[in-house]
Amino acid sequence: MHTQAYLQTQDFRWHGRADGLDQLIPGRDPTGRVAFIAPEPAHNLADLSGLILALAHAFYARPEAHVPGFYDYPSHYVVGGLEGADSRLLHTAASEPWSEAWCEADVWPNTHHAVADPTPFHLIQAVYMLEPNILVWPAHLTLPVHYAPIENAVNPDQRDMEGLLGRRLQQVLLYSPAPLTPDDPAATRIELTGGAQDLARKALACLPTSDQPPAARLAAAWFRPQPVQEFLHPRT
Repeated sequence: MHTQAYLQTQDFRWHGRADGLDQLIPGRDPTGRVAFIAPEPAHNLADLSGLILALAHAFYARPEAHVPGFYDYPSHYVVGGLEGADSRLLHTAASEPWSEAWCEADVWPNTHHAVADPTPFHLIQAVYMLEPNILVWPAHLTLPVHYAPIENAVNPDQRDMEGLLGRRLQQVLLYSPAPLTPDDPAATRIELTGGAQDLARKALACLPTSDQPPAARLAAAWFRPQPVQEFLHPRT
């Protein structure tokens, strides 16, 4: 909950199509579950810091968050890439080298951290597990057409799992270090200033020195909404 003391509305500067979370994610529930898919969790934390902290600020800006005795955290989850890993959540005594940094951005506790082999197939298995309302997915990792045909299903419940995810998901945001196309009119970037920028830098300082991304990546991601069914069922 320490982020509540850092974040103010004026810390976020919006560039591109959306001028706030209500435009970027219409009808969002501040208490809904968000899954950030991070094949490179150290670098992706830098890229995604604008959105992560904007969502945290919205969670703590609710009137109920200012009632004496309030104690709660956003339902934010991260799936970090780990070569060869089966999709799984960490347990209370486990962590990854990047876990402390994501916790500093209020993606907390470690039980909100999952690992998966950084391939579309394994990452989407982690998404099935988490059943998010909002999915933030790297634009360069597209799901193959018919990525989970029933004849190759992981288990007999594959069809039902896909249907359940389709009902849970309200918004998919694709992210990339640059607009997906030049002058993309649908793209949005969230620049950090003030306390939000300070907090993002503090989070990145928690990473092992060898994993710390360059300062230019701070809040560098551009976000583009994609219809849920187009994401789950890409066309040829």
